[in-house]
Amino acid sequence: MLRNIINNSQKGVDATYKAHAELKRGMAVTKGENGLTSFLSKEGVNGVFFVDKEPIDNSDLGSAYTIRPDYTDAYETVKAGERMVLVPYTKGEVFATDQISGELASGDYITYGTNGLGKKSTDETGYICRGIVNDCGVKNLYKIEVLY
Repeated sequence: MLRNIINNSQKGVDATYKAHAELKRGMAVTKGENGLTSFLSKEGVNGVFFVDKEPIDNSDLGSAYTIRPDYTDAYETVKAGERMVLVPYTKGEVFATDQISGELASGDYITYGTNGLGKKSTDETGYICRGIVNDCGVKNLYKIEVLY
């Protein structure tokens, strides 16, 4: 799950890459070889992009519905080989995600692992947890601010 809270809608995003594996919206990836994404080779925050996709359901009978919940797999999962949007969050932006390993508390710095998930960092990073937000009464997400 990925939600924009404070977003610079004028920045460019990259929609030319395909998923190297099955991914979830909000996971952290880098640009890999041959137009495919990849996970970070080592834990960190450099070169991180966040997985997103257009909310279009092209699957089975689900595509015939005009109203679908945001939490369906068709919206939240990017299949291997599927095109996606790579979002480069910048200073001052805030987003919310559930793609976290372990628990975070407000004020915890975040690093991203080789599995695409964020986690608490022992060092200061450019990503900090600003608490938990509830998304539409359905799910709790970690609110993350980009510091630099």
